[in-house]
Amino acid sequence: FFVGCEWTGSSDSDSWSSSYDTMNFSGTYRAVTTATSLQTTTTTTTDDTTNPDSFSTTSQNGGTFAQGANVASGQAAKANLVPGSVVISAGDYVWSDNGSGVLVFTNPNSGASQQESTSTTTTVQNEKSGPTTSSAKTYTWALDHVNVTPGTVTVNMGGKEAFKDNGDGSLSAVGLSGSGSVNYTSGTITVTFNAMPSQGVALTVSYTYNESGTTVVSSTLSGSGTVQYSSGAWVIQINPAMDKNRSITLRYSYYVENSGSTATYTTISTTTGNEVTAVTVSQNGQNLSMTLNNGIVMSGKFTNVQQTGKVDQDTSAGYNTYNAQFEVSTTDNKFVGSLNYDLTTGYRMLNGTWTWGKSSYDVQAVGPAWLNSADASTLSPGVLTK
Repeated sequence: FFVGCEWTGSSDSDSWSSSYDTMNFSGTYRAVTTATSLQTTTTTTTDDTTNPDSFSTTSQNGGTFAQGANVASGQAAKANLVPGSVVISAGDYVWSDNGSGVLVFTNPNSGASQQESTSTTTTVQNEKSGPTTSSAKTYTWALDHVNVTPGTVTVNMGGKEAFKDNGDGSLSAVGLSGSGSVNYTSGTITVTFNAMPSQGVALTVSYTYNESGTTVVSSTLSGSGTVQYSSGAWVIQINPAMDKNRSITLRYSYYVENSGSTATYTTISTTTGNEVTAVTVSQNGQNLSMTLNNGIVMSGKFTNVQQTGKVDQDTSAGYNTYNAQFEVSTTDNKFVGSLNYDLTTGYRMLNGTWTWGKSSYDVQAVGPAWLNSADASTLSPGVLTK
């Protein structure tokens, strides 16, 4: 007998070594810490998350900004709008998203603009204003009618357009160098040529005026608006009130939702309680068979054994301490660990990791005591003796 020794199991699964005769770990081991049994559950879910990297752009009709109204509102057909992408227009007026939910108003006529009167208007074509001369660059005259509609004035020279109305009281030269102005209330026009015009060329004016004689006040337009990206709700404002019915158009981008896709997930859950409560070990030399109380049977062998302890050299009596490493397995199951006999307690212990599919569980169990019959009285009730 040796105070300590070690041997390793044979690689031949059918071989049997007498080196293992001095130990026997056969018996039923009761669980102290065990794995619980598994249940497989299949769940189908709908993916309604928003993909922040995928968005589409669209446009839609937003209704009408009514004549005389200061506010218009509506709802985008899509939700989850991309910040900074929203543009709402009503005729020439535009409200653009600044990326923080604020719609910034833009007047294409550069701020100062005349909104049209609601009164009846009449259009005049080529009203004569007199010929040019070789001694003057600037010409001023009064139209036959007052209360001129902003943006409708055209000054023609020799039958061709020379100045156009910007809608804010200024006239821009067309095809030549010069400038001009118009007083919409009084109907007074002034044009200035930067170069002396040809003498005797006829100046005529085409325009629209307010027949009712109601004064049309020129004003600086202002506007504002807001948009809610999550819902698509929007509101736009203008001051003074809208001059006439104008169709509203929305252009925006929106994040694409995965609301049409579904995914199936398989989950492994545990039931309550220690379903695996015992492990039965059957040893034949270095070969092992382990049966779980749930019916799973695994086969294998010891892979390494260490033996230490006190042995009486004269009587060959006493205790040995064993630490026996093992590995057993079957389809989809594997159990790796150690069987131990502890000299100080007399109990046989099983410690290992049981792997079932992709799940692993720690198992600790106590086996029958390895004691002489004289020591059986020291055992706790219910613990099996040798």
